[in-house]
Amino acid sequence: SVGLALIGGLGYLAGPIVGATLVEGGFNAELLDAIFGDVGKYISLIGGISIILLVLANQDGVVSETIRQIRWVTGKVGARVPWRRGREAAPPEPLPETTIDRVPARTLEVRNLTVRYGGVTAVDDVSLTVKPGKILGLIGPNGAGKTTFIDGATGFTGLSGGTLHLDGEDITRWSVSRRARAGVGRSFQSLELFDDISVLENLRVASDPRDRRSYLRDLVWPINPPLPGEVVSAIREFDLEEDLDRQVEDMPYGKRRLLAIARAVATQPSVLLLDEPAAGLGDAETAELARLVRRLADDWGMAILLVEHDMNFVMSVCDELVVLDFGRQIAAGAPETVRKDSGVIAAYLGQDHQETVGATAGPSKETA
Repeated sequence: SVGLALIGGLGYLAGPIVGATLVEGGFNAELLDAIFGDVGKYISLIGGISIILLVLANQDGVVSETIRQIRWVTGKVGARVPWRRGREAAPPEPLPETTIDRVPARTLEVRNLTVRYGGVTAVDDVSLTVKPGKILGLIGPNGAGKTTFIDGATGFTGLSGGTLHLDGEDITRWSVSRRARAGVGRSFQSLELFDDISVLENLRVASDPRDRRSYLRDLVWPINPPLPGEVVSAIREFDLEEDLDRQVEDMPYGKRRLLAIARAVATQPSVLLLDEPAAGLGDAETAELARLVRRLADDWGMAILLVEHDMNFVMSVCDELVVLDFGRQIAAGAPETVRKDSGVIAAYLGQDHQETVGATAGPSKETA
């Protein structure tokens, strides 16, 4: 069944439906039998070969290719229709002038957060506070539980213990969407962008009205409302003005990562949790991202929790650091203090710092 959905197109609502026509006894099998005789018994072999060909030629499936062909045909037809020609030739509307408005100041307090997967404790009794206008770095070696912490704080994974408070209000049992609407936003390591639509459409996904009136209106007469001021500010802040009409899949990786953060910023969160935003970026791109993240705290007033492995990036932008190791908090404080902590050094190097120094100094007189 997974293979059939892959053939149809996993990223599309119609994908599994189209793929299901290849099942034994399905529409395609009956059609092949009617045309070529007793061919339906080979439908599993045909499906297996189709999967291999699709993985090599078009990973998005049959529906994706069909959509491309429809767009190509409508583009050719539209070029010959007068009203369509005028519509296509119209220049894009310029972005309105806006000023950066500070977001509502909110503080996220996490107390004794614990996440377990069966018998494995991924995050163990971790507490921290993310304050408006400040950047709190959450660091640690691979597997320390940093992403799991963000998943727990934003509702993407269930908690085994602990509480979360937003400006004193208990949000521990709130859904992901309710936390987001209250001002808790996040980015993802894997970006989670919609690759087959434009940059502007990705930003609209995050910023379109969510009230019931707009929902009912769009069912009957969908429209694209004017971009909110915070979205325009995010577009300019992340230098995306020239890329609004580009397909995401055609953009370089650095731009895509900036878009992922811009989409999170477009929701105007009071608290923003960034999960390895500099992963895969070069030195120049990382330096520019560090400047942008710092501006989000200073100029926008966001409370930012930053998970990152690039220590130069972390040390240059963070006001405070919290260090995790095997899910437990082992240090917290100012960056300069944390970087000299022996427990932190041991966690990153895999051994006690003092033992390392002693080993390089050679044997003592007593041992000799």
